Amino acid sequence: MKRPGAKTATYWRTKEEVEAEYGEWYKEPRYDPESDAYDAAAYEALVKEIVDKAGLTQPEVGVSWRDLTARVNVASGPVRDTVGTQALGVWKGLYQTAVRSVRWGKAARLPEAERHHTILSSVSGYARPGEMVLVLAPPGGGASTLLNLLALRRAGLSSTAGQVLYNGEEIPCADRVAVNHVLRFVGQKDEHFAQLSVRHTLAYAAEFKLPDFYPYAPVLRRHRVLLVARTLGIVNTLDTPVGDAILRGVSGGEKKRVTVGEMAVAGIAGSVVAMDNWSKGLDSATTLDIVRAIRGFTRRSQSVVISSMQQPPEEVFNEFDKVRRGSFWQSGGVQGVSLWTVGGALRRARLCGCPVAVPIAPRRRANHHSVLALVCIVLAFCGLLCCAGSAASPLCCPV
Repeated sequence: MKRPGAKTATYWRTKEEVEAEYGEWYKEPRYDPESDAYDAAAYEALVKEIVDKAGLTQPEVGVSWRDLTARVNVASGPVRDTVGTQALGVWKGLYQTAVRSVRWGKAARLPEAERHHTILSSVSGYARPGEMVLVLAPPGGGASTLLNLLALRRAGLSSTAGQVLYNGEEIPCADRVAVNHVLRFVGQKDEHFAQLSVRHTLAYAAEFKLPDFYPYAPVLRRHRVLLVARTLGIVNTLDTPVGDAILRGVSGGEKKRVTVGEMAVAGIAGSVVAMDNWSKGLDSATTLDIVRAIRGFTRRSQSVVISSMQQPPEEVFNEFDKVRRGSFWQSGGVQGVSLWTVGGALRRARLCGCPVAVPIAPRRRANHHSVLALVCIVLAFCGLLCCAGSAASPLCCPV
């Protein structure tokens, strides 16, 4: 697989030759994204021509995975934070260490077959350049583990098996240069510098992908930030801080757009993008807007996007080219697949008029004791309110 080389004198010499040949093309109104006469097709064609001239064209990348299997130790789960652990303060770390020791002691007494839990078992699939793949799975179904393996992230897994091939070749996890050039990962959490504005966040990401030896690097960075922000609908928030729980900034939906924009502004051409349940907490309209923007990025750059989601709307579902749900794998477009939902759970899928059964995670039985306790608390609270409002009424507070 061809990969970009290091910054050498050859790149700098090529940069000077290309810039001398094309001159100040960005000053023409049709090539200026801020101008009313901006022509998107002409701009993309010229930028592609400049990149090809400099020999920096990214090759198209396809990905395939065969017989992926992942297992985890039953005692390796994280220690959940509770009100009690937060009250421990500085002793919290000691408490977590003690809990982990107890877990490992219990696991050591288990039979060898019960010490590990299989999350993925012989999972296979592929994605061609320019395709979007949707992975559907219930919580705990292994969707995040699949995306982590495709992104060569194996932390927390006790053992893995199978192959992940990019253009028919394996990439060693230790080859960080190849990993950073080929793979992109968007997690569930939006991790940003809260003090930076949206513009600075996107520009910071663009500087990593477009180094100084790139022809017209400062101009293309500025244009990418504006075009990505315009596509994602965050132009009005470019000068607003990203913010966090302490510093007031953009909203939750806008912050997710910033996360996707940070990935897109760095360039996804020749990349495989893994998006792990990124729509969590977003409304349907925001999710649809972001998916359509990602669809546009994918088609223009001929990259691969593999996304996991839970109960996506039909409009979002139709934007993907392939869908994987348990052992059900549909390729060649999802327009022929109709989803039936009962109580929010995926029940059946129909492909070209032929019903196909889709495995469903077993429903959990309701905890009747918890429900009864909740009802008693609500009735007691209503009784207190009634007594406070009508103390003299014999119906509410009989004497």
